[in-house]
Amino acid sequence: MTAGSLADREVAAHYPEALHEVIAAKAETGPRSPPRAGRGRAAPVVDLMAALEESVADARERRGETAGGEGARDAEGEDAAA
Repeated sequence: MTAGSLADREVAAHYPEALHEVIAAKAETGPRSPPRAGRGRAAPVVDLMAALEESVADARERRGETAGGEGARDAEGEDAAA
């Protein structure tokens, strides 16, 4: 089936019926109550900046660098200060 094979009136003729069915189904079940507090577990909040700073500090420590940049190496692995 292609979009060109459907006549607009065929689609339009089914829309009001489908809409009435949806409305009737919602009327039968009644309004939804708002979610209750404490239902389920809340996901932990992650401080992304703290995680990034910790990751950078760990990487520097593994490379033997200090926070001030001492011991930093350039792209070829040479001391940057040299």
